[in-house]
Amino acid sequence: MRRCWWLVVIGFWILVSGVEAAPLAVGQVYLDWSRLTVQTFNFSGGSAPSITWVKQEEQAEAWADEDYQENSLPSWGALNVSASMGGASAYASLNSTAMEVYSDPEVVGYSVWSGAHAERFGSFTVSGTGVVSIGVPYTLRVSLGSPSASADAGVSLSLTNVPPGDEFGSGRWSSTGADFWKSGDTDGVGIWTDSGWLWVSLYFQDGETGYFTATLDTSASSPVPLPGTLLLLGSGLLGLSLRRRRWFPGG
Repeated sequence: MRRCWWLVVIGFWILVSGVEAAPLAVGQVYLDWSRLTVQTFNFSGGSAPSITWVKQEEQAEAWADEDYQENSLPSWGALNVSASMGGASAYASLNSTAMEVYSDPEVVGYSVWSGAHAERFGSFTVSGTGVVSIGVPYTLRVSLGSPSASADAGVSLSLTNVPPGDEFGSGRWSSTGADFWKSGDTDGVGIWTDSGWLWVSLYFQDGETGYFTATLDTSASSPVPLPGTLLLLGSGLLGLSLRRRRWFPGG
């Protein structure tokens, strides 16, 4: 019997030590920047307007447990930020062909979290009068073992050379997005994916200035510490095995 008790206890500790073998949650968002498309229309029969980019900027953030990293560029260039701590990892990667953010905590022995954010924005002037439409393909992916994770992407377009706040009251703005918010408690385990195009359109008059933004966000967290019932079970089994060995030294 003594061997049986020790086999049970050893099996429990193998279970506890092996729970971090696979990722528990993944949040990932991807924009195919190489396919960013700008289309213009003039519905009155005249020439379609054209746009000229005046300013382009980008920024990225990544955090994992207490590790936080950020960076920015005054252009749409190559920007990579990563964080890793406490069994959690996250990164944001931007280049000429893609924007991507990723977060992944890999341990269950204690609570950890991670997340990432990336944003590209720019302003442009419009020559001519008509509608400007900007679109970019996206892919979302959330994978859950038991905790929670989220992934979302969004684009917006607004008029910049108007009094602050007036673009919203006058309807001179446009935005759209796609997102996943999944929890193991309510959604169960599994993998969710979504892909498509994000489009925004806005009417401009000749000489006006537009402002375009693309944002990506992910987050993921491990569950709370191991359930107390498992820890109590292991401790109890260990105690019983030790007591049995003391009571029946020859058993």
